[in-house]
Amino acid sequence: MPHFSFLAAGATMAELMARRPDRFAPLARLTDEVMCGPSPLDRGTRELIAAYVSGLNGCRYCFGAHVAFAESHGIDPDLLRALLEDPEKARVDAPLRALLAFCRKLTETPSRIVDGDVAELCAAGWSEAAIEDAIAVVALVNLYNRLMDGYGIEPRAAEGNRARAALIREYGYDFTRYPEDRLMAGSPLQSAAKGPKA
Repeated sequence: MPHFSFLAAGATMAELMARRPDRFAPLARLTDEVMCGPSPLDRGTRELIAAYVSGLNGCRYCFGAHVAFAESHGIDPDLLRALLEDPEKARVDAPLRALLAFCRKLTETPSRIVDGDVAELCAAGWSEAAIEDAIAVVALVNLYNRLMDGYGIEPRAAEGNRARAALIREYGYDFTRYPEDRLMAGSPLQSAAKGPKA
């Protein structure tokens, strides 16, 4: 159950964005740029990182969402579960394993990131631009994890996550740019997309 009286049972991120569109519309635009914008990391890899970080943090809302989003880009959900159980045994290639280990360290012990961590990723074949983009995904997802858990937002049903994944795959994360006919009538996103209330 949400921790605040202004959020009903079953509230999602949409209700938060509708409550403070002045705050969350810029965050939606940032999310779209980080997760969908030009990058050496394809969208599936960025969603994989997002789901992995959410799983490390135990954020059930974001983990369920990003598993569905990653799956929409061809990532096997079982891979994500394997990575969380034992990343050394998960079936990923060495460069991706190194990148995910970096993402884990940045999530769990960020103050311990050192020059050698970046150097190791470069040696594994990652460009500095790709590492920068991985850092942006990790930082952004940690922010969302704290928001969802801080507000007590419960996970969506799998069907809801799949529907949201289809919308994001087609239109990205910036809900302010969604065609109105793709926002359900009465949806909190519909009112938030129109801007702050006067």
